[in-house]
Amino acid sequence: MNATYTPTMKATLGLLLAQSRILRALACGTVLQGAPAELIDRLDVGPEVFRAALQDLVEGGWIFVTTTPDG
Repeated sequence: MNATYTPTMKATLGLLLAQSRILRALACGTVLQGAPAELIDRLDVGPEVFRAALQDLVEGGWIFVTTTPDG
């Protein structure tokens, strides 16, 4: 992990909940696939918290994310 890494938003209960739901979904080898709106609905988290949680987990080296040419 980079020593200059800082979280994208303050660690709130919502952010921690979103991160735990993402990690729990991935723990069984599942690939989360779909548009952000679909994933937000599936994980039952808010859009701002979802994006911050994803960014935080990627920057922390816990997960990686790829996008398709259509976004």
